[in-house]
Amino acid sequence: LLRPAAGGAELLTWKQILPQLGDLVQLFDATIWLFGLIFMLAAALGVVNTLLMSTFERIREFGVLKALGAGPWRIVRDVACEAYLLALLSTAIGLVVGLAASAYFRKYGIDLTGLGGDITFSGVAFNPIWRATITPKIVWIPVVSMWVVCVLAALYPAAKAARLDPVRALVHV
Repeated sequence: LLRPAAGGAELLTWKQILPQLGDLVQLFDATIWLFGLIFMLAAALGVVNTLLMSTFERIREFGVLKALGAGPWRIVRDVACEAYLLALLSTAIGLVVGLAASAYFRKYGIDLTGLGGDITFSGVAFNPIWRATITPKIVWIPVVSMWVVCVLAALYPAAKAARLDPVRALVHV
């Protein structure tokens, strides 16, 4: 469609003209995903730690429930409910803080002119004021990922609580 309007000139994309820049963008994207996975792992460890602490503090409570006839699924449901509430609260706080910070940086940006004026790479100039971009994909992928992490991280403490022996749990100090 553009070829006739170009008068026989060859049209190239920026990735064809500067493949190094395309490689740099791919490396940057891979780095972002790697850091995201590291943060997800840290969050999973935090959730497991929090729920294990909560479970160990409530061993006697779980022992009483089991002694009164509560099945293992009741205990799993209680621990899972606590994990869901933790995920809901942290998601709400994360969304409010994250969207507020993104809105601020979308409006004002991060000014990199103090690093030496124009930013260039392989002859291509970039805007020295970086602004945040807010899209549904950028917002919902981390939210859903963290919910999955919270649910999966809750399985170990829930299983541990469900397998408690009621007699040993009741005499636990």
